[in-house]
Parts: sequence; structure tokens; C-alpha cells
Amino acid sequence: MPFSLLALIIFLIVYAIIAYGVYSSRKMQYDERQKYMQSIAYKYGFFTLILATAVNGFIEYYTKSSWGTPLAESFTIICIGLIVFFTICVFKDAYFSYSETPVKNIVQSIFLFSLIGGINLYTGIMNQQEIISQHSPVKFNNINLISGILLLLADAIVITRAIMEHLQKEE
Repeated sequence: MPFSLLALIIFLIVYAIIAYGVYSSRKMQYDERQKYMQSIAYKYGFFTLILATAVNGFIEYYTKSSWGTPLAESFTIICIGLIVFFTICVFKDAYFSYSETPVKNIVQSIFLFSLIGGINLYTGIMNQQEIISQHSPVKFNNINLISGILLLLADAIVITRAIMEHLQKEE
């Protein structure tokens, strides 16, 4: 068994144990308003997903070419729908439950989104530079870059919401 596969298996087992310990003690209880806002966010996220898929299909049909591999295109479109859902939930106060400590959740979210997003963004940029330096006509297929941008954008949304709340409390 190669070392990288063994390291991956160990990492996944440790991650599962830590995640189970953290999330089993959390009781995320949302009130009716939060559940209603989440349902609205689901609706807008889904419609954005459908619209982005249609626009991508029309662009490919009329230009007779695609900008990326089917996997990269699908993943990017899904990420667009996810960021719409996430943005609505955060700004309508439906992302964190009221039974949780808001400051702790915001700090944890900012830290995790920054860490994982930064690692993915760095990996994606390195992969993209390697493809560009080879002058390869390969279509865009950089999932790490897309997920890094998604997570750092989510980080910026949480930070923006926290700043807005802080400014509203000062007034």
C-alpha cells in the first residue's frame, strides 16, 4: 500500500472521529422564521442552478465550444447555486441556529473557510500555472481553484455580515 494512500485513510479516519465528536454534541435548532428563510434560500439557489445551467447550455450551443470539461462546468454551476443559498441564509440570519453561540460559530466559520479555501486556492493556482506553462490546449478543469474561490467568498460573506451586525449595534 503506497504511503499517500495510507496517509489519506488515516486522515479520513481522524477527521471522521473529530467531526463526530464536534457535531454530535451540537443541537442545531432553528426557529420557524429561520426554516422559512432557508426554504426561500433553497428556492433561489435551485433557480440559480437551473438558470446558470441554461445559460451555459445556450453559450455552448451558439459558440459550438465549451469553456471547460463537463466536470468543471457542472461543479462551477453547482457552486454558483450554493453561494446564492449561503448568501441568503447568512444575510437573513438563517445559517446559524439560535441554540449555538454566534460569536464562536462566526470565528470557527471564518477560520475553517479561510484555511480550507486558502489551501484549495493555492493548490488551484499552482495547478493552473503548470497547465499554462506547458502551453497546453487543455480545457479548464481546476476544481481546487473553484472550491477555493467558493470558500473564500463564503468567508467574505460571513465577515461582511459580522461587520454589518457590529455597525448596527453601534447605532
